[in-house]
Amino acid sequence: RRMLLCHGWEGYAFNFAALICAAYDAGWEVIAFDHLGHGASGGALGSLPISLSTLIAVADEVGPVDLLVGHSLGGAASAWATAHHRVNARRLVLLAPFYDIIKLTQLWVKAHFLSEEIREGLQRGLEGDTGMTAEDFMPPALAPRFDRPFLVIHDPKDPITAFRHSRALAQASKHATLVTA
Repeated sequence: RRMLLCHGWEGYAFNFAALICAAYDAGWEVIAFDHLGHGASGGALGSLPISLSTLIAVADEVGPVDLLVGHSLGGAASAWATAHHRVNARRLVLLAPFYDIIKLTQLWVKAHFLSEEIREGLQRGLEGDTGMTAEDFMPPALAPRFDRPFLVIHDPKDPITAFRHSRALAQASKHATLVTA
């Protein structure tokens, strides 16, 4: 059994240490990696498109996995990659997945004391570079693309990633099971 772990923004593979140990002890082969610009990896930049392309590259390298687990921004990348059949995973678990790319860019510019005009330019740049829009990662666009059961685990009081998006995904997809934590 093979498990692939995809961490979130400003995270790294070791955030999954407890899960890695438990899965390994249960006989799983566990693959965890640091996205570019995170943890021990190289690179100074990180973004959803970079995380998505890194996840796809790692999944292409390791081959099919029995379980893909994505957290936060890694959850958004995992959801998109699975829904679009870019990662061959039999099962998917999303931990507090982050879908609201507009909110993400708002948080980033606020943290760096930048203007709304810069945020809008950043979003246009990300969309232009990838050919995807922020809406492509939102529940209404993703839900119809899932063709197998998946699990979403989220705390309704999560102060960073909006629970409403996980609830919307679970309501929109007949394949989703939402567990509150």
